[in-house]
Amino acid sequence: MRAKLIHIEPERARAIAALARDEQIIGRDPACHVVIDDTRVSRQHARIWCEGQRHWIADLGSANGTSINGQRLATAQELAPDDRIELGNAVVLRYERQSSNAWLRLGVAACSAAALSLAIGLWNLRQPDSDALMDEAEALAQLAVDAFGRGDWEATRAKLNAAVGLLYDAGRLDDVPRLQRPDVGLRRIGQALPGAPDLEQVYRRASEQERAQQLERVEVAAPCRLDSVEPADVDLCIRTRAEEVLAAVWQHPGEVPESFYAAVHAQMRLLVEQRRPWLERSLARGQALREMMEAELTAENMPPILRYLALIESGYENRAVSRAQAVGIWQFVEPTARAYDLVVTEQRDDRRDARKATRAAARYLNALAFEFGGDALLLAIASYNKGENGVRSALKKLRDPRTDRTYWKLVERNLLPAETRDYVPRFVAAAILGEAGLPPVRSVAR
Repeated sequence: MRAKLIHIEPERARAIAALARDEQIIGRDPACHVVIDDTRVSRQHARIWCEGQRHWIADLGSANGTSINGQRLATAQELAPDDRIELGNAVVLRYERQSSNAWLRLGVAACSAAALSLAIGLWNLRQPDSDALMDEAEALAQLAVDAFGRGDWEATRAKLNAAVGLLYDAGRLDDVPRLQRPDVGLRRIGQALPGAPDLEQVYRRASEQERAQQLERVEVAAPCRLDSVEPADVDLCIRTRAEEVLAAVWQHPGEVPESFYAAVHAQMRLLVEQRRPWLERSLARGQALREMMEAELTAENMPPILRYLALIESGYENRAVSRAQAVGIWQFVEPTARAYDLVVTEQRDDRRDARKATRAAARYLNALAFEFGGDALLLAIASYNKGENGVRSALKKLRDPRTDRTYWKLVERNLLPAETRDYVPRFVAAAILGEAGLPPVRSVAR
């Protein structure tokens, strides 16, 4: 059952509090579940609780009393839809249940969540069909919580990514600064889901556990080296290493089409045969940056293997400048750089600061992963080449943007340009060469 309190002042919605199934205390005390910062409201003014499918309200001996539809409340009373609740003859709340006139729930505090003051200004009306969207986001979050409980870290992260992605698509996070959208998205979903744990912490913990599992798998399996493997085993080594890279970016190898491995092999051949001197110089530069880049990516819950995006972008060259005036090892254009707190002026350009640029890139990739959901990191990698707006537009052309929301579907439907289709396998090829060494030219020829 959905129910909520709407703060009316005088005939407009100021804020909304979702009602959980448990007891909720309304009052001025910051410890209350629903906090109303008004001196005419007692510190613990009224209590609302749920019995079955019904909500009840009782006054808690407040100084100025509680009224329902103009009648002073003497004993506990069941609430009916559209009941008008007055606290201290001053603050007016409306009780809604299963209302078709749904309102936007932005950062609402439920009983088990951290309390939030209702006196926080006017909030926007929500479109009539938005309830279904929030229902779906909450359902995905609940599946994530269930997966977390059984130790399925991959499913936990994927479901939370997908849930936040729904809010992104619907413009429900447009009011939030970009750097804060992933965390705010999880917070809003968690606050609308009674009894949910802290979804931000759930996501971070699942990411940490998944990363630990990946490291354990790598340690158990003795990795092959392309610079020392027998020529007859080169193809097997490339395949094994490609699966490791894909697993590191949260992609299950069983979902990867065979054509992708062929594309990785082709990109590796181009790098080894045509750009070997550049590749050797670039990897040497990258070795000096490796520890720093891994730390910055890890701090944003991004896989450290993503440092190889900077390899194919710039060869780890801080002075690199593209034809589009993208600068530095991560090749940021000015608008994106400024959006992620990099200073770009005539006197200073943080895009050329490897640490600052890596920190910004980690945040950017994190935001893209939350926005796209599902097959998030491959879509984020594709966005680094095509641009996020290009990937958004491509996703909208899918037959079912929710279930088909993967990089593989975009490739299958030919919805990405050839350059972008080559970019993801080029990243995987570069990561393999960086981790497994450069093979002799003849070893990768087909």
